[in-house]
Amino acid sequence: MDIPKPPASHTASVMAYGFNPYLTEWSPYHGAMYAMVEAMTKIVAAGAKHKKIRFSFQEYFEQMSSPRAWGKPLAALLGALQMQIEMRLPAIGGKDSMSGTFEAISVPPTLIAFGITTVDSRRIISPEFKQAGSFIYLIRHAPAPNFLPNTDMLKQNFEFVNKQIANHNIISAYAIGFGGVAEAVCKMALGNAIGADIVFDECELFNLNYGSMLVESPAPLDFANAEEIGHTISAPSVIINGAACSTDELWQANTRKFAELYPLLPEQAATEDAEPPIPAPAQAAEVFSIKKDINTDAAPVVYLPVFAGINGEYDLERAFRSAGADSVMSVFRSITGKDIVNSIAEMKKRIAQCQILALSGGFSAADEPDGSGKFIASVLNCADIAGEIYKLLERGGLILGICNGFQALIKSGLLPYGRLGDVSEDSPTLFCNDINRHVSCMVRVRTEAAGSPWLRGFEVGQEHVV
Repeated sequence: MDIPKPPASHTASVMAYGFNPYLTEWSPYHGAMYAMVEAMTKIVAAGAKHKKIRFSFQEYFEQMSSPRAWGKPLAALLGALQMQIEMRLPAIGGKDSMSGTFEAISVPPTLIAFGITTVDSRRIISPEFKQAGSFIYLIRHAPAPNFLPNTDMLKQNFEFVNKQIANHNIISAYAIGFGGVAEAVCKMALGNAIGADIVFDECELFNLNYGSMLVESPAPLDFANAEEIGHTISAPSVIINGAACSTDELWQANTRKFAELYPLLPEQAATEDAEPPIPAPAQAAEVFSIKKDINTDAAPVVYLPVFAGINGEYDLERAFRSAGADSVMSVFRSITGKDIVNSIAEMKKRIAQCQILALSGGFSAADEPDGSGKFIASVLNCADIAGEIYKLLERGGLILGICNGFQALIKSGLLPYGRLGDVSEDSPTLFCNDINRHVSCMVRVRTEAAGSPWLRGFEVGQEHVV
């Protein structure tokens, strides 16, 4: 089947925020300017250009009960406007609240700057150190004598860093924030447990330094505002002026304070309270009794239907293409009844022509365990679609569901028994975890069975970190 390949999309969005309550309390004018500086610096440190950033502001102030109270939001907005003019970057919206007072208690002056722009995803870098033996530089921003940002220096720094990232001369970067250089070097060491040995003025270690960046470079950098302060090391340790601290200790110090309120991992259930596993029904074997009549010499065709809230389709398509498959994508339109009828007809046609049906993930129905995937599941259970899915399985086709797609396979009945619509009160479902919130961390998984075609090449007992 001759399927035209759409051009790959590498456009990504980058968004960052900036705000320091103590600085803004001291001077709302300065605080607003440095909120924008912080957001811009974070975006540049990630690999994006600053020239097309657009801003939105969130303001929050006490009740306007006196001329002094009115002066605080006015000063903050004037500071933000001055920075927009000097950097030639506009704000396109905002949200203000003037009710931050309860009896005698008021919120500190607050203007949070949110900056956003687009970037080629291939230019993006992350902040953790990448390798031992690199040079560590501070790209320094020196404020004006009145403590206002030096916008000419910022522009020079931003241009230099962006160019060096594009040329792979800067491979990691961290925008200096609340904890100064000390915070930056410690957090950059945590990601890959690659340490650092730096020498730096102890009086400046914890200075705010907004607008400055700590960068890692495989080679020396020739730039007036670049100050070499050390190098990366293979040992999982941060050494500052000869004093060493392991990355394990730094991790504990960084997470312990809030772990009591927001546990990183749910507590393991007591083994004596655990219920015995429910044996899988004999019918479950039907899922894997797939006929082997696919022409394996031709590139398989993967069909990726895109439903409302789905946002992982391009990543999944890119992965399939990298593995040698062809792909077809269509958007399931649902604004009108006619849209739904036409989308079902198109989906039926595409499933009949594919060897793999892949349901990608995203944020369908706010990604709630009980809601996500229900609309997709109802489409899968439509008579026309269900018939084609059974034909796909009968001829040896495969189905993959990730995130919302996996939820849809559960809700539709395709998992675990391979029968659409066969869902009862006793069927498996998805539920919130023990701490009732999202958890993102590295976990070790073990292959318990290798009967699925998706696990071809895996061995029972193999372990992987995902």
